[in-house]
Amino acid sequence: MYTTGLEAMTGKTRMGLLLAALLTLIAAQGSNAARKEYSCAADTPADIEFDASDPVTSADVVNTEIVVLAWLEEANSERNHWAHIGAESSWNWETNMTQHNQDIASAVAIKAVNWTRIISHEALDTLEAVDDIIDCDSMRQLKFFSSGGSIDDQDQVKRMTNLSISLTEIYSKTTVCLPEGFLTGVDTGDIVIPESGPACLNAEPTLAALMETIRDYDKLEYIWQAWRDEVGPKLKPLYTEYIDLLNVGAMNRGYSDTSEIWLEGYEQSDFEQTVDALWLEVKPLYEQLHAYVRNKLHEYYGDAVPAAGPIPAHVLGNMWSQNWQGIFDLVKPYPDAADVEITAALKDQGYTVTSMFQSADEFYQSLGFDPMPASFWEKSMFVEPPDRDVVCHGSAHFMHNGTDVRIKMCTEINQYDFFTIHHEMGHCQYYLQYLDMESVYAEGANDAFHEAVGDTMALSVLSSDHLKRIGLIDSDVDLASNESTINVLMHMALQKVAFLPFGLMLDKWRWGVFQGTTTPDQYNDEWWRFRLEYQGLVPATPRDSSLFDAGAKYHVPNNVPYLRYYLSYILQFQFHDALCGLSGYDGDLYTCDVSESKEGATLAGEKWRYMLSLGRSKPWWEALQTLTGTTKISSAPILKYFAPLYDWLLEQNDQTNIGW
Repeated sequence: MYTTGLEAMTGKTRMGLLLAALLTLIAAQGSNAARKEYSCAADTPADIEFDASDPVTSADVVNTEIVVLAWLEEANSERNHWAHIGAESSWNWETNMTQHNQDIASAVAIKAVNWTRIISHEALDTLEAVDDIIDCDSMRQLKFFSSGGSIDDQDQVKRMTNLSISLTEIYSKTTVCLPEGFLTGVDTGDIVIPESGPACLNAEPTLAALMETIRDYDKLEYIWQAWRDEVGPKLKPLYTEYIDLLNVGAMNRGYSDTSEIWLEGYEQSDFEQTVDALWLEVKPLYEQLHAYVRNKLHEYYGDAVPAAGPIPAHVLGNMWSQNWQGIFDLVKPYPDAADVEITAALKDQGYTVTSMFQSADEFYQSLGFDPMPASFWEKSMFVEPPDRDVVCHGSAHFMHNGTDVRIKMCTEINQYDFFTIHHEMGHCQYYLQYLDMESVYAEGANDAFHEAVGDTMALSVLSSDHLKRIGLIDSDVDLASNESTINVLMHMALQKVAFLPFGLMLDKWRWGVFQGTTTPDQYNDEWWRFRLEYQGLVPATPRDSSLFDAGAKYHVPNNVPYLRYYLSYILQFQFHDALCGLSGYDGDLYTCDVSESKEGATLAGEKWRYMLSLGRSKPWWEALQTLTGTTKISSAPILKYFAPLYDWLLEQNDQTNIGW
């Protein structure tokens, strides 16, 4: 059995012996394991000047370097070991939600948490002892090993693990039973509906799909409310307890609360200001889109959707009002002009789920990426199994075992899933690019980079030129006219621009929960205050303070940070702009396909893969600079991409109230 830690220093394990050597230095300098900022004062120990009164000598530095490097080698090996076991147990449970698999996942998670707790304590004590006398790379690794919360009480560890699993299970297994006859006359696509009795459906993908296709105001309201009323009350007490335990772990390690841990990954103390500044830059574009969509919905639904003010959240073609492409048919600027909606083409041309994945794989290969490994095709879950409960929410999985990467999706044949496949495969390609990095560096430069990779590729894939080249749009379709251009940009804006305030407000709300400024009795009121302030939306029906509508979104009960998505929706256009420039493209950004020129794609792909190969071994702004030439996240490319649409919206909204 593996043992290590400060409580096992007299043991015979390699790490125990290594840490025993460091404890001498730690004892000499003192250590209180307090949380503070660490930075590199020099690249190598030789650059450091020593004070004669300092008990640490140059010989100590050399010896310390050797011990720290050996400890890091062992720690990285063990981290990868636990990451692999955790990934396997999580995969087995998420793709087959039996009690047996749940018990195994829980047991593994508890062991991994305890290992992480021990290692993080050791790393923090080591940082305290050797601050500024080891090389920058070792300092960076120790910083990552020491970060995060830590719970020492084993009953609390077990409870937090079980709460996490229960929250995921409740969200995934909860269904809404629609009354018999409710779906009569509704295009239900591939959704299996019983011939008699109520149709009991889960949120993903079934209820979400219905929210895209149903146009009856009252039926949309019923589904929207029923899902929240069904899942929220089950989740709220468990979520409240879970948040308390997360904060216990954070405060145990010197953080004020969990929000500080989440923001720490961006490595800049003023990063919240950066986030807010980006929103102010893109907000005018969103406000114009909001006003135009509201006007079109008012024309369709009448006074149920007001001509001014906020929009009811249930009529935007999405269960969470984060992606409005579902109502493109209602808001299409020029109904008789062409657009890039490809769902019908995918079905008419006989695309299968597998061939959609193969198409994505071929696109990545065109930029010099290796094909997805054989194990990817053998072990991934592409469709919802008929014989067991699974977590249908699409996700990519790095198994920390060579090239074993996987995707889990309940895929449907439609444009949204065609896009999602490219998104999830982007995660897999990122995993494979930093495969040879130390385990602690085997992550994205920051979590927004990881989310942006596949979306960046999809900007090329969904360009009109690319869709024509692969035959999903007929070559004789005119997409160059001004009318078609506005249609194409509107379709993209309903996904990309509409998402931005939702991507930001979710974690704004959650930071308040972590910080205690939003208490459980305020969860729902604050949730809707943020949705009104940032998105200009109101609930479909009055919502009581006791409810928990935030829990109706997968990422809340599953505790997935969401700021990454907001930032990725800005970063992907910055990446796309840079790749298009590298490929030699000099046209409008919204028509760029980086794979169009083989020579250009090769050059762009080399730069792209290099940035990804860095993992998080360098600060994200240094990684960003290798591709874009700048160290700043910029909203300029997304504004450039949508500039023709923005100008058009200004004209359309000339007599319209802007804002809410």
